[in-house]
Amino acid sequence: MKHQGLKKLFPYLIIILLLIVSLLIIRTTGAIQLRIADNNYCRPSISQGTIIAISAWKKPAHNDFICFYNLPIGFMDDRTKGVLRLAGLPGDTIEIRNGELFVNDMSADKNLDLVKEYGIPKPLAERTLKLLRYDTLAKRFENRADSFFLQLVKKDLLKLEKEKIPYSRRIAYKNSPSQQIVNLFQKNWDHDHFGPYIVPPGHYFLLGDNRNQCLDSRDFGPLPVERLIGTVLNH
Repeated sequence: MKHQGLKKLFPYLIIILLLIVSLLIIRTTGAIQLRIADNNYCRPSISQGTIIAISAWKKPAHNDFICFYNLPIGFMDDRTKGVLRLAGLPGDTIEIRNGELFVNDMSADKNLDLVKEYGIPKPLAERTLKLLRYDTLAKRFENRADSFFLQLVKKDLLKLEKEKIPYSRRIAYKNSPSQQIVNLFQKNWDHDHFGPYIVPPGHYFLLGDNRNQCLDSRDFGPLPVERLIGTVLNH
């Protein structure tokens, strides 16, 4: 009777064993990893707290989100992880013109839903905030004398257009370079006026979708390919 019971259990034991082995292979090879996004650099696609699946088996391509080990700070390399969008591969020419990304002289932003900053006339503040259900605690909000600035995506702009609320894209002044970018690239560039820059061999150029509120390759330079962890699968 005992032997018959073991025979019945044997197929299930094999399945369990195969599952354990499969999980170990997945874990050790990086086939699939799970991670929780810890910032809003890639909002709206990946917001803080979003669970993302990452695979080291998928070769990254333009516009893929990738997970990587952040560049070391000074002499420290604590291998902290980051997630950004892959904007440029080795040899690509990157240029940002008035806040719009061009890769190899081709527009690269038109099919993406990005967070950008827009100005709204001050008298329309209350109406706009109510229309968009804008959370001023969770999102950037800046109040000026004659206007206020919000972080908006495509669906927000469509709502404003439907209600005939005027808006204008906020772009950095061209003659006001970012000192951090100047120090890194030795060029008088800023976040909205950048390049042309050729991505060096063995590197990736990364950008956040939350273009005005992120740290990316404009701030820390191109990422060496050996610091790639994997490609995000579910976004």
